[in-house]
Amino acid sequence: MADEKLNPGQGEQIKLDISGESPGPDLTGEGPPAPEPGDVVVDTQSRVVTKAGEVVPLTAKEYNLLMLFLQNKNIALFRETIYERVWENEYMGDSRTVDLHVQRLRKKLGWQERIAAVYKVGYRLEVREE
Repeated sequence: MADEKLNPGQGEQIKLDISGESPGPDLTGEGPPAPEPGDVVVDTQSRVVTKAGEVVPLTAKEYNLLMLFLQNKNIALFRETIYERVWENEYMGDSRTVDLHVQRLRKKLGWQERIAAVYKVGYRLEVREE
């Protein structure tokens, strides 16, 4: 099933801090720190994406595209690979579908600088991991 390939786990939450700064330990003992601006949380069971605590409405294709990028952080993905994994069809080579969906995802998440275009290849989600 396609969703099983794209989802990292059932009922799992993925938190991605793209700022490169760790929110730090919780000094109050009252639970995890509140999301910082730039934080993206993906609840894979409900397929809900939040950024800084606000729900980000994504289409099914945008969600699958986001999951593909999260599973391949800092790896350049060919347009063909993106199209075939997200749309589950053979890539014909002249479609702007991938570019348009990446553009929409960038805008919705505020990731214009994080999802980088890789010349003559495709795209890469740039994340500093510590």
